[in-house]
Amino acid sequence: MPSQLPVSIGNLLLVHATNMAMNQVTHVKIPPPRQLNNQETLQSLQQWYRTFKQYYKRDSHFKLFTLSTTTWDPTDATFGFPAETAGLRRPAEELREDCIDFLHAFAGYMPYGYLTEKFISSKTSLEEGFRVVCDHYGVSPSQESFLDLINIHKDASKSYRQYHERILAFARQHLTRANVIVDGIHSGPTGDGLTISHMNLLTLMWLKDIHPSLINIVKTEYSLELRQNTQLSELVPRISVNIDNLLERYDQNPSVQRCSVQSPDGDNNVAVHKIQRKQPNYHKPKKSPGKSNFCPGCFYLGDKLGVQVQYSHSTSDCPRKSTVV
Repeated sequence: MPSQLPVSIGNLLLVHATNMAMNQVTHVKIPPPRQLNNQETLQSLQQWYRTFKQYYKRDSHFKLFTLSTTTWDPTDATFGFPAETAGLRRPAEELREDCIDFLHAFAGYMPYGYLTEKFISSKTSLEEGFRVVCDHYGVSPSQESFLDLINIHKDASKSYRQYHERILAFARQHLTRANVIVDGIHSGPTGDGLTISHMNLLTLMWLKDIHPSLINIVKTEYSLELRQNTQLSELVPRISVNIDNLLERYDQNPSVQRCSVQSPDGDNNVAVHKIQRKQPNYHKPKKSPGKSNFCPGCFYLGDKLGVQVQYSHSTSDCPRKSTVV
């Protein structure tokens, strides 16, 4: 019997070590947020803010203050915090001190320190503090900055799909806030969200900016899907990879030139696609060509769409189905 005791103890230790290994919690290391510069854009600030929250959520002393549900009252002696009953079990006074340290750390990433007292004395949440930062840099979304949507063009180094995502991102940044009423339409207690109808309208703008004839081309090439009420924005993945082919097929290949503009994000000298708008050079033939090199279906299609469509081929060699025409 005594000889079996060490074996039993060894088995228990082995089981305990196995359970500890299975219950061990690991965390991904988040890089610390960078120091802010004297000039920032709304997009760069939003990226920095996300990194800041992710980084400080990993700290047990500061995690509470990064939560969207956490607020405090600077006019109260303990900032309105009750004593913790779980976790670190900090008293209310210690929570107040940790909150002030957190706000000092938040302000320390800016190239100036004169906003620190404003964060501590008048703001009641981290979200409010971030809005102060955006206001100070002059990049807070507004209806004035929303008008810059029309100035967004395709960067020469980006794909058509990335251009579409850039437009959607800009629209999300300018969604109407909570409790706004316009012409009987209410934004609700949480504010507007990006709807499918909104996305369809932005996709229509995206097509028109790439080429003015592209809307009619998409209407023709994707007529079956559109007739079945497939959403226009849902077709973007398919359309974006086929735009150049579609324009070439309808002899509407845009002439692209690089130029320097100022983007809504404040970046100067951004290379963009400028589409040279031109009316299709399309004329009916003075006399009917021979049957061997004339396709009446494509001739009819180009005439109805107002675009130049190659019709110099026989009907039997037509690349377009008669049902599409």
